[in-house]
Amino acid sequence: MKIVIKKESENNIQTFNFSQQMLDRIALKYVDDSQAQPYEAKYVLMKAPDEEGLFISSLELSINGDEKMDIVRNGLLIIFDGNEVKHFTEILQDAWNEGGMQ
Repeated sequence: MKIVIKKESENNIQTFNFSQQMLDRIALKYVDDSQAQPYEAKYVLMKAPDEEGLFISSLELSINGDEKMDIVRNGLLIIFDGNEVKHFTEILQDAWNEGGMQ
C-alpha cells in the first residue's frame, strides 16, 4: 500500500456543498467520454486520523495526471486548481439544468 501525503496551497482551495445526487451528476459530466478530453476519476478511501472506524471515500478527478478536485461522498466538492473554477462553473450549470433545478 502506498501512502501519499500532499498539502495543497490553501489559497487555491474552494469548497462547495451539494446533494449526493448533484455530485454524481457533476462527476459523470467530468468523465463523459464524448468530451474532447475527459477527466480521469480515481476512487480513494481514507481513514480519518482522529476516528477509530470512520472512513471517508472520494473521487479524485484529474486530467493528464494533474489532480483538479475531490468529490467527497458526504456532499462536499473541493477544487484545488484555481483555473478549474471556470470549467467547473460550466459543468455545474449543465448538471443543474439536467436535474430540473432551475
